[in-house]
Amino acid sequence: MENIYTEKIDDKTLIVNLENEWRKSLTFPNDDFWDAVISSSQYWVFKQGEEAIGYACLSAKNTLMQFFVLGKWLDKGKFILSRFVKEQEIKKAWIGTNNPICLSLSMHFQKSVEVDGYIFDDMEEVVLKEPEGNFRMAELKELDALVDFSHRVLDAPKVWLADYITNWIKREEFYVFEKDNKIVGTGELRTTSINNDVASLGIVVCSDHRNLGIGTYLLGKVKSISKSRNQQPICGCGIDNISSQKAIEKNGFRILHSMLTLKFE
Repeated sequence: MENIYTEKIDDKTLIVNLENEWRKSLTFPNDDFWDAVISSSQYWVFKQGEEAIGYACLSAKNTLMQFFVLGKWLDKGKFILSRFVKEQEIKKAWIGTNNPICLSLSMHFQKSVEVDGYIFDDMEEVVLKEPEGNFRMAELKELDALVDFSHRVLDAPKVWLADYITNWIKREEFYVFEKDNKIVGTGELRTTSINNDVASLGIVVCSDHRNLGIGTYLLGKVKSISKSRNQQPICGCGIDNISSQKAIEKNGFRILHSMLTLKFE
């Protein structure tokens, strides 16, 4: 149709330009986790002649992570997606309800829909009880202790954790909660170059200090810090992560969008 074709791309400039146009269409920002998942996917560009008119992303498991067509060409969007799904033998998609172009076009091909996770918006100010302990900004000199703590709680690789924590400490976006001179929790307000005005909040609490209100308190603290920096605090969690959902909602966040799995067959 009108000489529209598809090709793989790794042209960073083209990708950034197309993604900037896509982000204008979002009804609510993604948190940094979803953005990282999308950016680690394989990118494909749709072209009409030499003009790039849209793009798509596929995960290593061939899941559709993103589909976008510029407004001028959106009347061809259903056809382009249909052909792409058939050519790549795509069996499912992972899409947020905050992503209307991708979701509305993908709904034409779905056989079933499941909710996988939530995106929360800050809708209410709350005052929480402060537990006994010391909350402070993390320092690079304690990196080894923070890596050991996070590895013990999350079971993530230490090499990856060292790079991850170092990055957020340098950005002054990683915090520690101590009790009896022992790290029992951490809090993060992660901003990225994609959107420095949005802070994705996260917390980690060791297993023997859970259900004591520490996680809820930590989330409230990083929420407050993000707002003092004129950043929009947002949260996300999986549908089965009930403890995180409770802590998020106790801090005045409410579910605004869902992450969906659409199965095409």
